[in-house]
Amino acid sequence: MNKFKTYLVLPALLVFAFAGDPLPAIGDALEEVVVTSQRRAQNVLDVPVSIDLLTEEELKGLSDVRDLYQISPSLVYVGGIASSAQALNLRGVGGGAHVSAFENSVSVVVDQVSAGYGGAALVDFFDIARIEVLNGPQGTLFGKNVSAGLLSIVTNDPTDEFEGRGSVSYENEYEELRIDGVISGSLSENLNGRLAFYALDQGEGILDNVVRGTEDVTKNRWGLRGKTSYGVDNFEFNMTLQYEEQDNDCCSRAIHKVDPNVAGALTSGFLVPHIEANGVVPSDENTKVISDGYAYENTETFHGVWELIWTLDSGHTFKSITGYRDWTQEEWNDVDSYPDDFVRGGLTHDMQLFTQEIQLMSPSDQNLEYLVGLYYYDMDLDEQTILEGCSTICTILFGSPVPLFFRTTWTSNVKVENMAVFGHASYQFTEQLKGFIGARIVHEKITVVGDLDGDFPFWPVGDFPEQKADNSDTDWMGTIGLQYYPSEDTMIYGSYSRGYKGSGINNSIASSIWVGDPQESVLDPETVDNFEFGVKLSNADNTLAVSATVFMSEFEDFQASAFDGSSGFILKNAGVLETRGLELGIDSNPWEGGALSLNLAYVDAEFDEFLGAPCSKYAIAAANCSDAEGGADLSGQEVNRSPKWRYSLVGQQEFTIGSMEAYARVEYMWRDKNILDGDLDPNTFQDDYGLLNARFAVMPTENVEIAIWGRNLTDEAYANGKFDLPLWDGAYGSYPGKLRQIGAELIVNF
Repeated sequence: MNKFKTYLVLPALLVFAFAGDPLPAIGDALEEVVVTSQRRAQNVLDVPVSIDLLTEEELKGLSDVRDLYQISPSLVYVGGIASSAQALNLRGVGGGAHVSAFENSVSVVVDQVSAGYGGAALVDFFDIARIEVLNGPQGTLFGKNVSAGLLSIVTNDPTDEFEGRGSVSYENEYEELRIDGVISGSLSENLNGRLAFYALDQGEGILDNVVRGTEDVTKNRWGLRGKTSYGVDNFEFNMTLQYEEQDNDCCSRAIHKVDPNVAGALTSGFLVPHIEANGVVPSDENTKVISDGYAYENTETFHGVWELIWTLDSGHTFKSITGYRDWTQEEWNDVDSYPDDFVRGGLTHDMQLFTQEIQLMSPSDQNLEYLVGLYYYDMDLDEQTILEGCSTICTILFGSPVPLFFRTTWTSNVKVENMAVFGHASYQFTEQLKGFIGARIVHEKITVVGDLDGDFPFWPVGDFPEQKADNSDTDWMGTIGLQYYPSEDTMIYGSYSRGYKGSGINNSIASSIWVGDPQESVLDPETVDNFEFGVKLSNADNTLAVSATVFMSEFEDFQASAFDGSSGFILKNAGVLETRGLELGIDSNPWEGGALSLNLAYVDAEFDEFLGAPCSKYAIAAANCSDAEGGADLSGQEVNRSPKWRYSLVGQQEFTIGSMEAYARVEYMWRDKNILDGDLDPNTFQDDYGLLNARFAVMPTENVEIAIWGRNLTDEAYANGKFDLPLWDGAYGSYPGKLRQIGAELIVNF
């Protein structure tokens, strides 16, 4: 607790600094920012939650959720072989496992509706109004698996007046061309509509395949969204229909290191000679790959939201929110990252997700405000994994006079049903004191049925009978706290919240679900106790806004994951994980036409107790991996993918060039060093790095913007993921981030 006490100093200093006379105006007033993090429209400075808010202007130049870490220090993006293994991390906690019955601790909702499992949630950006990054447990109001936080994406609504926008952007390094278009306006007396689309084509890849002579890791995507809003008297009906397709050359991995102290016989005898023969130098800067197999990922996503709002004569609001999401994915990758068909793999997902939420909301601006509701979540996900190959290497290993070929198929079905009743209320005791309380009772059931059949010699061989694993649990989430206003422009809050994440099941091809006792693959639910103290304030003329939060969270039975490099992802409940830290946000308009902002986070996340953890190949080679539970003891170790310090600085200046309006914007994001893989193998260490972005734009007319922009201008080499390279002990792969990009964009409004 000593560390936590020291974190209180900054919020206390902020309160004292603003307790006297208000600071003078220093520029144009900041725009009032309205958020819906408590399921009703509120000024962000009045919300007792740590929020990192990203506006439409700040999102310019970003393609999808994976890019948000470049401007939001709260988020850590967890790279994966394809979207199904990617995830987000908040306050040192998240996920990232190629396992369909295991969900992340950070959820994504799009227009109030859950985006569902893993990669299905990593959506592309087009026509976005804002993104709210909510730190800490948000289960009371959002429910499904938000024990670490939530990403809420809000798209633009239809307008009464006719408006439109078209834009085209081109980037040089990866030859990325993007086209966006929006048209909105009234369709009839009470009906408004909005239609938005985007198309993106990336011609050059992030990685250079020196064996196939191709560019790997490219994107080809397009999406279309239609929104309608019908309103008459006290009734409103809103509908959103969105469809996206992705056709990506994905899934290749760079070799960033070979550790001779860990390397096995296969690595030394087969992989290393090919690395050397192809001129590949393993390092953090390496972008060459030597796989011979074609790798791709195709996805189709449909997202629908139907919202009915009925305002009663009493001023109460009845709301029904129906959501449906259909996500299909097919991927194929060269598992061995090797110039021979040792192992290649295919994976398909087919997910249908239905959600229904009913809310009754009290009128706003009363002493007592409340929201009560019911929630239902039903997900059905089919998965098939294929592993095949084993030609030249297996011929040598097994002494066969003819080439060998093996194939193993794993199919599974995941069903998750979640039902909840919830409520949240706040009461204004005095003009300066307000209290809030909320709770959610949830019942969740997960069932996995799986079947394994095949003869690949590195996995169980045979035609195994269909197996089943399931779990059912009833639990609660909640929050309670106080808000105090020492002055009109200052709010102090303190809160306790309890979070919950439902059970997970290891249904990867390497789990024990089809041999032995399938119930051994079931993970216990994850719970968290979170304490926060925060300050939000502004000066009298609203040219400066500051928010600071200190937090301490303790996770019981944290659902940890790690890739062991040979059989697959290992999932296990860690005993206790603690994370504590500080989040600071400052927005200001220090002079006419100028804007500055700072977002900073310090996160100290460690395993307080974690016995029987996955053993890294490094620890095994050092004979340092045996505890009472037959694994590693990671107790007292820092959590992976959790850089202690992260910050972003943004500056923008508006000015005129002759008769033209113009602006220049500079962004810098820095991340501390950390270990990336879940088994804490030091060979997956990522050094600290910073990314510098800039944008310069002129408006020759009121409706036209011409911009040049750059991302990662210092050409920093970094990785979004590092891990044991499948099948090769002592070799490590990575997912490199993008290098320097320079582009231009034309935007026309009408």
